[in-house]
Amino acid sequence: MKKKKCAGILLAISMFISGGCTENRQEDTEIRKPVTISILAGQSTSDAGTEDMIEDAVTERFPQVELQWECVDWGEDFFDRMRARLSSGDVPDIIIGKAQDVEGFTNAGILSPVKIKDTDIFYFSGVTPAVSESVAETVLEALKYCKTHGIETVCDLNYRSKMWGIKKAQSVMGELMNYVTLCIANDEDFESSLGIHAYDGDISKGIDQIDSYKAGMKEIQSRYPGCKAVASVLRNMYTAEDGDWLGIYLKDGVFYESPVHKVHSFEAVGAGDAFAGALLHSLVREFEPQELIDFSISASVLKLMIQRDFNLVTENEIQRVMESKAANLQR
Repeated sequence: MKKKKCAGILLAISMFISGGCTENRQEDTEIRKPVTISILAGQSTSDAGTEDMIEDAVTERFPQVELQWECVDWGEDFFDRMRARLSSGDVPDIIIGKAQDVEGFTNAGILSPVKIKDTDIFYFSGVTPAVSESVAETVLEALKYCKTHGIETVCDLNYRSKMWGIKKAQSVMGELMNYVTLCIANDEDFESSLGIHAYDGDISKGIDQIDSYKAGMKEIQSRYPGCKAVASVLRNMYTAEDGDWLGIYLKDGVFYESPVHKVHSFEAVGAGDAFAGALLHSLVREFEPQELIDFSISASVLKLMIQRDFNLVTENEIQRVMESKAANLQR
């Protein structure tokens, strides 16, 4: 079996091992027996070079874990290998695939829906319903369940033109937003996903348009009364690497603004996901609104200093950036 570490799997391993972990995680890992986890992962050339980073992170948190990897190229190689493994009964503990694979294997009865009965927060992005109509219907069903059972729902609009057109996105997202309690809307997401004008397309003057963004955020809450909070990232990008970053958060009729972070990006990938992840972390930790937006934008800009997709940082590292106030970040 080919063993190679791929990006973006530490969270999955953490969930597999700890079921979310508790405050006694360190004690738990010390007394547990050795564990072997098998992983089937699709890969591309951009995944090279992440081996040491993933290995160090897993070893530090779960020293009793051995990872057994089988990595194959995307495309027919991955699909065929995944089908062969599942058909033979040799099912990996973790499968790192693409969103479009989910529907086919769910319809075949190979993958089962995730139950959300004991969930506190349900999160999805606009990429999810864009996969297919059946996936969109599943998201809608989940959101209706969450509303009935008082589960908080967070949506990152995250419009992707390669996945669907504006008309379709607005139709689907407009319906889903009726069940969302917190919305993340950035740049063109306002208009492309919801038909709300907030951004003129000039990324060099995003922060300068803050009043327009705020009006757009208010309009989201006006159209969707169940949406109790809206968050957004504003940027003035002067070059592909250099720019100013600001986070704003609307809750209970009050706007909260983070300091402006001046950033020289090492790799401009994953900052939006880092923002969303930190925002979810803040909700779980019950941060006050100002701390929530400061923490979320700090995680986002810190991700710009890290290669590949996964934001492998600690809460303390994010807090150091947050406490520096208007940090000037460069690697």
